[in-house]
Amino acid sequence: MSGADHEPEPDDKIIRADSAYRMRAVAVLAVLLVAGVTALLATDRYLDGLRDLAHQSPEEAAARAATLFRVLMVGTALIPLLAGAWLSRLAWRGWLAGEFPPPGTRVIMDTAVVSGRSARRLASLTFALGLILALVAVTLMIFGWWMAGTLGRPPGG
Repeated sequence: MSGADHEPEPDDKIIRADSAYRMRAVAVLAVLLVAGVTALLATDRYLDGLRDLAHQSPEEAAARAATLFRVLMVGTALIPLLAGAWLSRLAWRGWLAGEFPPPGTRVIMDTAVVSGRSARRLASLTFALGLILALVAVTLMIFGWWMAGTLGRPPGG
């Protein structure tokens, strides 16, 4: 049985929440939010300048737009890439330990430890999720880089 209906048995292993880790997670999310909003505002301002430049030098504006697009694609893809790497590492540790979350994991809320076959299944699913996130991120970067190279080129050229 799992979820909120399950009361832990006295012999169930529980990893207790780490309040300092929880505060760190909130701080990281806050920093990411501020960085995202700042990037959005800076991009908007930069695009205003590109519109003005496009009237004077369309080729230069296209080159700068391509560079901006590349920076945005790589920056955007970094978050799922790092999340995928973190999840994959967590899953690998859980697989090796036969427990999920693996020993030594810090958590933001009290978490029951799953062991044995269920832990390996959960670790496998977590690894698959991490791998998918990383592959999507790399694909976004490659596709974004290629798309940026097409900016300013005539169709079919």
